[in-house]
Amino acid sequence: MFHQKFLAMKNLFLSHVAEVQLTYNSKVKSSDRPKIMSSRDAEEILRNYWDHTLEHTETTQLILINRANRVLDITTLSKGGTTGCVIDVKVIFQYALKANASVVITNFIHLFQPSFSFLLR
Repeated sequence: MFHQKFLAMKNLFLSHVAEVQLTYNSKVKSSDRPKIMSSRDAEEILRNYWDHTLEHTETTQLILINRANRVLDITTLSKGGTTGCVIDVKVIFQYALKANASVVITNFIHLFQPSFSFLLR
């Protein structure tokens, strides 16, 4: 009797809980990805990615890198106004975990002047 009630409660609980799924699919071979060996390499990659039409506002990009220093992904974290750009650290970790990144690089474009930060390795 107790076992049946326990199973019923467990099934009810599991049917009302959200499930988190992480998926990362890549069709690009690791050897075909750009390799970052220096901050200049990161700058060059980000300058090619950067949308120059938004240079009057502040933006923040994120580069995800694997253990071989190959770029897994580049994404825009936040687009702000002329005085600020809000970044939620949880979003950085979500991207990094989803891509199984070993290194995370962020950049912050502050009115025509890009800057770079190496967050973790």
